[in-house]
Amino acid sequence: PFFETQEKKFSATGFLPVIFIFAALLISWLLPLTQPFWAYLDEKTFLTLNQSLLGHPHWQKILAFFNSRNGDWFFEFFFISIYLTQKQKTARQKSFEILLIIGLVIFLQLATNLIFRQILSLPHPSPSKTLPLAVNIGQYHFWHNNYKTSHSFPANHAITLFTCLFFACANLAKKRALSTALVCLLLLLPRLMVGGHWLTDVIFGGFTFGLFCWALFFKTPLYAYLKNKLAP
Repeated sequence: PFFETQEKKFSATGFLPVIFIFAALLISWLLPLTQPFWAYLDEKTFLTLNQSLLGHPHWQKILAFFNSRNGDWFFEFFFISIYLTQKQKTARQKSFEILLIIGLVIFLQLATNLIFRQILSLPHPSPSKTLPLAVNIGQYHFWHNNYKTSHSFPANHAITLFTCLFFACANLAKKRALSTALVCLLLLLPRLMVGGHWLTDVIFGGFTFGLFCWALFFKTPLYAYLKNKLAP
């Protein structure tokens, strides 16, 4: 694994720097002084990526596929297969890790939706609703094609991918972890390219939540404790 698991008592030296990065990123996004930088980066990133699809109908169809529920199922099948085909772990250990990640992802999805979309109810339209589209993949009718929304923050898709990525880097052998990281990063592109999310939705509504979960589980004894209790 790329990351070591904290198995001793809690150590602030491992946990607090990650929380500091988490807080600093969020504050830089909210501060009026630095907010224009992120807004500029958001707009330029989307326009550049979306315009790159002009004249490439085959790539448009591929992105539309991976921007739909079909793409989610592809990743879920890939990720679970990567875990189940490990030879050095028992079936109980594999089941524990898979169920822990699934449970954590579901909890994060519900919690972030409740906080940002129900309680705060902050309007945050996606690029496809606010900027001109060079390529509109809405013409490809895959099931639940996520290219337009009024609440693009947080990026639930990115939360899932980054959480799985960090867990893979902490649990899997390096080749498997690298394969998972590559697939995760590739699957972040469709929603950015078609206008389903801003770049900052992915950074602040995906990466930071995944980073926090990694710090909570692997820079404290929490993961080792649960593993010893449930999958010794």
